[in-house]
Amino acid sequence: SNMPTWQCAAAQQKLPSQYMIVAPYDGTSVTISHPMSSPNHPAGSTFSVSMDKGDVFSSMSIGYGGDLTGAYIYATKPIAVTAGNNCTYIPNEIQYCCCDHITEMLLPLNTWGKVYHAMPIKTRAKGPIYRIFAGEPNAKVYINGTLYGTIAGKGGELGYGFMEIRPEEPLPMEFSSDKPIMVAQYNTSQYYEGTNGVPTDPFFLVLTPVEQYQNDLVFTTPKDDFQDNYINLATDSAGLYQIEIAQGGSDQFDLLMSKYSPTVRKYPTQLNGKTYMGATFRIPPGTYRMRGPNPFAGYIYGFSSFDSYGYPLSAALG
Repeated sequence: SNMPTWQCAAAQQKLPSQYMIVAPYDGTSVTISHPMSSPNHPAGSTFSVSMDKGDVFSSMSIGYGGDLTGAYIYATKPIAVTAGNNCTYIPNEIQYCCCDHITEMLLPLNTWGKVYHAMPIKTRAKGPIYRIFAGEPNAKVYINGTLYGTIAGKGGELGYGFMEIRPEEPLPMEFSSDKPIMVAQYNTSQYYEGTNGVPTDPFFLVLTPVEQYQNDLVFTTPKDDFQDNYINLATDSAGLYQIEIAQGGSDQFDLLMSKYSPTVRKYPTQLNGKTYMGATFRIPPGTYRMRGPNPFAGYIYGFSSFDSYGYPLSAALG
C-alpha cells in the first residue's frame, strides 16, 4: 500500500541462506546440525550424509528470514564448505534496498584464531555489520579490549551460537577472545545510509585472524567491472611502513605508503607488545604483489551501482 514497489517485491521474495559442501575424498561421513529449518531437516536437527570424491551436498533455508548461519558441520575427512545467500538485503529486506548475492569459503575451525582486526568499508558513512562465531563453548568476546559478551555454543542460532553487532560509526574494530573465534564482516545494502547513499551493495567477508597473517600476497581486482577498488590492510605499526607493492609480474617494488598514501588508523589495544594499524587505500584495476618483513592481512573490495564484491587478498590455513 504505502510501501515503494521494491519493498512490496522484497516481502514476497524467497532468498534462501545456503551452504554447499564439496568432498575431495571417498568415504567421507559428514554430520550436520541445523539451527533453523531446511526443506528436509527441521530446526535443531542433526543428520549425517555419506559423501565420496566429487560429491556435493547443498542445503538452504526456508521461509522469510530463514537463516542457516550457525550450522555446525563435522566431517571424518577434509571437506570444503562455501556459504552465502542467493540475494540478501543487509540488514533486512523491508527497510533497505537492495539485495545482492553473497558468498564466501569458510575456514575450518582448526585454523581460527583469537584476534581479528577489521577496518570499516571505504566511502560508507556507517559501520559494517559483524557476526562472531565460537570454536569452543563459552567464548568471551572483547571488542577493542572491552568485554562485549559471551557466545555460549559451538554452533547454533543467533544469541547462542553467534553474535551480531551493528556499529553505527565506521571505526576500526579489534575482536578478540579467550577461545578460537571466526569473524565475518558484511557490507550493507546501498540504502542502509539513505537513498542518496554511495553506489554499493552487500558482500560477505570472512576475516583473517592475526595467527594467519602472511608476508607475501599476490592478488587481482576484477578487470574493468568495478572502477572503485579498495584495500583494507592490518599489520603492526613497524611493518606497515615497510610493506612494498609491485604491479603484475614486475620486480619494480615501491613502498606502499609513498605510492598510495593510505588512510591509517590505530587499534586501541596492543598485542604481544606491538601496536597494530589499519590502512585503507584505493587501487586501480590490475594485478599486484605485496610483501613486507612483518606478517599482514589484506582485503580487497569494490563497488558499482547496486553492486559490489569483497574477499581476502589471501587466506592461510596453517
